[in-house]
Amino acid sequence: LYFKQSPPENVLVLKTLGGQQALAAVEAGTSSVLVQTPYPLLTERLAEDSRFPQIEFRATEARSLLAEDCPEPCQKPEQNFDRILVAIESSAPVGSTGMDPLKTDQLMSLEGMQSLLNRLAPGGWLAVHRFLLPPPRGEMRLLATVITAMRRQGWKPDQRLGVFRTLSTLMVLVSREAWTPKESSRFREFCLSRGFAPVYYPDMPETERNSVIQLQEPVYALGVRELLADPPAFHSRTPFDLQPVTDDRPYFELFLDWNRLDDIR
Repeated sequence: LYFKQSPPENVLVLKTLGGQQALAAVEAGTSSVLVQTPYPLLTERLAEDSRFPQIEFRATEARSLLAEDCPEPCQKPEQNFDRILVAIESSAPVGSTGMDPLKTDQLMSLEGMQSLLNRLAPGGWLAVHRFLLPPPRGEMRLLATVITAMRRQGWKPDQRLGVFRTLSTLMVLVSREAWTPKESSRFREFCLSRGFAPVYYPDMPETERNSVIQLQEPVYALGVRELLADPPAFHSRTPFDLQPVTDDRPYFELFLDWNRLDDIR
């Protein structure tokens, strides 16, 4: 989507383990790219390459970086970003037993998502890329979190949300402004030209819910629409706890609902 719009002035890449996303931004003509990773050694290694002076690397936690650059609410327009990308490496599939569900992720909490939305410049876009791991859990909690965060911002999520999937990944896009019919058309053409399956975009017809990379049931498309129309109904029918998590309990990968254990069996 970089190449379907004019080049962004500045891009923020979060939770990366490599430099692919930053290089894509540079190739698109971005003048400033800030890359965050929690690994200091990786930052040192990437910073050794001086071929791309427009890329800056920071070894810190994502929420810490957002707070350090401009404490919320950020009143400095120059500290906001035209594009924010949460890299897919941070969502590598993990087990749902043992200690894995007890890992914390404050960037994916409800407050963390609002921090991301607050740092979008006018005309800005947030992209969160995630692996799919059936049965649908993390990806649906992500969508529930994004939609709830937008509502807390006073935004209408049905007008600012775009979702598509591949065989193994899901991309969630949020724009600071409402989509125009031209942007919806461009999103659809982008997906179809690359063989991606559109899951949701404003005014998407029902006939496209399962038209590419077909599933036995379009669970992602149906889930998004239910989260937009009636979140309590969605959460009441799923056997997992997919409610957005908050900063006081940021266990994003903890999906077990003990009260519905028999439903999972």
